[in-house]
Amino acid sequence: MQTQRFLRCHFDIGRIGNVPTCHIIMNWVIAFRRNASAAEKNTPGRPRTMRSPENVERVRTALQLSPRRSVLQHSQTLGLSDRRARRIINYNLHFHSFKLQIGKN
Repeated sequence: MQTQRFLRCHFDIGRIGNVPTCHIIMNWVIAFRRNASAAEKNTPGRPRTMRSPENVERVRTALQLSPRRSVLQHSQTLGLSDRRARRIINYNLHFHSFKLQIGKN
């Protein structure tokens, strides 16, 4: 409670504003005492290998060299599946695929 009050005063958070719960603050303290750092530990699970920085850079250079080719053609030349190439393009490079359509007037 005292830490929550301090956070409200320090960051000028009103009565209605959200502050971390006591449970979350205690988890931060425990993690800091264990790791001697406030940074989060690596998350458990398999590391991302397909969206690695090397693959992202390969897809970026392929798009820059031939921007008119389709994602499917890029993925086949890079040895990635179509879905993984699309994910790299959307999530890492922040490009969005579209199909140009010409309307009839």
